[in-house]
Amino acid sequence: MSKEQNPYKIPESWAISSVKELGTIRTGKKDANHGSENGEYNFFTCASVPIKSETYSFEGESIILPGNGANVGMSIFYNGKFEAYQRTYVINEIKIDSNFLYFYFLGNWKEYNEDKQFGSATNFIKLGNVQNFEIPLPPLAEQKRIVEKLEECFQLVENIERTLEKVENELDKKALSILNNSFNIFLEEKEIKKENIFKFNEIITFQGGQQPSKSFFSNIKKEGYVRLVQIRDFKNDDFLTFIPKEKARRFFNENDVMIGRYGPPVFQILRGLSGAYNVALMKAIPIKEKLDNDYLFYLLQNPFVQKIIIKDSQRSAGQTGIRKELLESFLIELPSLNQQQQIVENIKKQLYKNEKIKKEINITKETIKFLKKSLFQQAFSGQLVPQITKEGTGQDLLEQILLQK
Repeated sequence: MSKEQNPYKIPESWAISSVKELGTIRTGKKDANHGSENGEYNFFTCASVPIKSETYSFEGESIILPGNGANVGMSIFYNGKFEAYQRTYVINEIKIDSNFLYFYFLGNWKEYNEDKQFGSATNFIKLGNVQNFEIPLPPLAEQKRIVEKLEECFQLVENIERTLEKVENELDKKALSILNNSFNIFLEEKEIKKENIFKFNEIITFQGGQQPSKSFFSNIKKEGYVRLVQIRDFKNDDFLTFIPKEKARRFFNENDVMIGRYGPPVFQILRGLSGAYNVALMKAIPIKEKLDNDYLFYLLQNPFVQKIIIKDSQRSAGQTGIRKELLESFLIELPSLNQQQQIVENIKKQLYKNEKIKKEINITKETIKFLKKSLFQQAFSGQLVPQITKEGTGQDLLEQILLQK
């Protein structure tokens, strides 16, 4: 890649180098069964969180890249002894500032691989993806100053993100309390009658999701394609997926009540998106003559319902997942439609302030996302810190590295 092809307009004093010139690239040799709960060392698989291992094959400052599955595009920095899964790429023996290289991966690796993945059933990347990934190369001293500035800025950003997370947790607790109290008031005031007791399958139809082979997936919206929504999409739009409309079998709209079948966390009650939905989601369709759609949305979030469903789901087949049969057989006392609407109105009034703050938090999160992108843009186009002539050039550094081979 020439300077003109690089995603950033870099200074004349910088060079461009592929990753294969800047470090040693290897894959792990262990399969997932190598993990041990009592292991001393981190074992990096293609998951976002490492498990443990009793052995280690790698040591020192390293960049770890999942090679297949949903986390392709993620990059992890680790310094120490560790083990790696056979489909995980490890870059170590790094010849430039390791943190500089990591920050570049953090800002660009995911987007770089969006149209460079292989496989139909399971997506994966090849060694060439890593080897040929190209890095803008300032002099070593400038790299260190860029890293220092980025670490300072990202520390401030992380402090803000932690504060937002605390506020969100408090809002969630308050929402649970509101839901619990709203339903309890009804139960306390009304005498339970047999004719008001229903199984969920008498008042709700649960419709599982479907999806075609991953060979039909696209991360770009094309003509004749629809969005395939997954559980994670209700948090952000970082992993947009589209499929041909004729391959979609299950659709939902923004008002439909959706259930996350698998976790953690299991049994999430979701709303607000539209499109086709995959096998990890279920649509809850109320029988209109008996059940109000908004009441259903809040009912499934009621702590009483959540505790029982989650507890039983964790027991099922040794994994965390919602069984359709469990949901269908769940017994609930159901008020009249008029009473349901009164309860919904009361909940909405109490949750209004919560929802308003959450919208403001989401706007702040989008601003933070833009800020991070802007920081990377400045860092890797030579605008974050000044160039100092006496530090030499990136080409000088690259020539030194090549001579050492």
